[in-house]
Parts: sequence; structure tokens; C-alpha cells
Amino acid sequence: MGCSGASVISSPRETKLDNKMENVKNEELNKKFKEAELCLNELEIIRSSLVDKRDELIYNTGACCRKDPNLEKIIMSFLWILGVNSKGNFSKYQLYFNQGQDPYFSIAYKEDEEKKISEDINDYIKNLFDFEDSIKTNTEHYNNILSDFNNNEIKYRELVTGSDLEIYQRNIVKIRKISQINLINIIKDIYSVDMEFIDKFPEEMGNDNFSKEINSIGLKSGEKGYKDKYEIVFYNSNSEDRYMNSPKDGKNLYKNKIGHKKKK
Repeated sequence: MGCSGASVISSPRETKLDNKMENVKNEELNKKFKEAELCLNELEIIRSSLVDKRDELIYNTGACCRKDPNLEKIIMSFLWILGVNSKGNFSKYQLYFNQGQDPYFSIAYKEDEEKKISEDINDYIKNLFDFEDSIKTNTEHYNNILSDFNNNEIKYRELVTGSDLEIYQRNIVKIRKISQINLINIIKDIYSVDMEFIDKFPEEMGNDNFSKEINSIGLKSGEKGYKDKYEIVFYNSNSEDRYMNSPKDGKNLYKNKIGHKKKK
């Protein structure tokens, strides 16, 4: 199953889109800018619901200690932690995964933190299903808007003068920022990779060895004294799948990405 590097981008707080378009003294351009603003607003909703939420889950499940974290690694890292918390009795959690309707992902037995993470995973999967049409529509719409402004730049610039030219340029910068931060490809990559995993995950759950593997990880981690979730994920990952050299490396990377302050 493929892994996506799409989640490794700058902090969501740094990439939050400034979508407000300013008016110029030309109605044709104002209509185009308004159309662009509406599209950028939709892309910001998608970005927040997928990119931001995914990064939060990567951090909260310890999946940040693995290379190219995606939904597969988020869920498996979370299940490894449950295996440790249950002391090798993973079946008590009664893992539930349903492709057809909400809840898509849940566990029956849960402490407060486990409950919150399982609910956040479910919400993220729900977003993937809910935004399927919106991703296609708005990414195509954005590409058309960008092409229009790029292909007609000379024509449109001739429609504005003086201070309006500065406003026009500021609006264009906001429109082009989506392309500059590669947001369209990031969204598409996240969606395709994570939906691929969703299609296959129930089959993996049905394997008799699935729970045995989680239980084994739980017992082994307990014997070695791994209690911190970042240690659990890092040391149970294959060496080639570990991010950098210690659990702290991935933890600190995503702590900064999602806006957590470092402890002194």
C-alpha cells in the first residue's frame, strides 16, 4: 500500500488562506474576483478538514514517529498503543470499522483519551467521504480560475489603473498562493492515499493474525518498558520506516506544525 508524503507541509496556521478579495473599479474583474474568493473559501474548508485534522491525528497517535505518515499509519499506531494499554488484550476494545456509514471507526472500550482519538479518526474519515465531490469540483474550478487569470493577465491589467492596479496585484497573489504551496496536489494526494487504505482495512481486520499481531506488540512493548506513545510507535516500526533517529524527532516536528508550544 502506498504512503503519502503530502502531510509534511508547513504549519496549518502558516498556510491558512487569506481569501478576501478587494474590489476594483471594474465590474467584470470584481465578478471574477468574487468567484475566486468563493472557491478559495471552499478550498480552505477542505484544507482545514483534511490537512489540519490529519496533522493533529498524526501527532496525537504518535504516527509522527514514522516516515510519510498517512491514515494507515495513524490507525495502526493508535492500535499499537491500545495493544500496550490493554497489556496484550486488544480484543476488549471491540474495534469497529464500517465503510458504509457513520460511525466509520470506533472502539467500544475506551478511556477518555482513547475515546477522543477514536472519535477524531472517525471524524476525519467522515470528512474524506463528505468532501469527495467538493474536492473534485473545487480543485477543477480553481485550476480554471488560475488559468483564466494567467492567460489573460495583460488584458485584465489594462482594465485597472492607479491604486486599482495594486489591489489587482494583491488579489492575484492570493489566488496564486494555492498553486505556490501546492495545495491542490496535497489535497488530492491525501484523499487518494487514505481512501485506498479505507477500501482495504476491513479485509485486514478480518485476518485472524490481526489481533494477535497487536497483542504481541502490546506485550513486547510492555516487557521493554515502552509507555510513552511516541516510544511505542517509534520502536515498533521497522527501522526503515522510522522518522529520523529518536521518538522526539517526529514529535517535535509535528508539535511545531500544529502549533503546540515546546515545553521548556
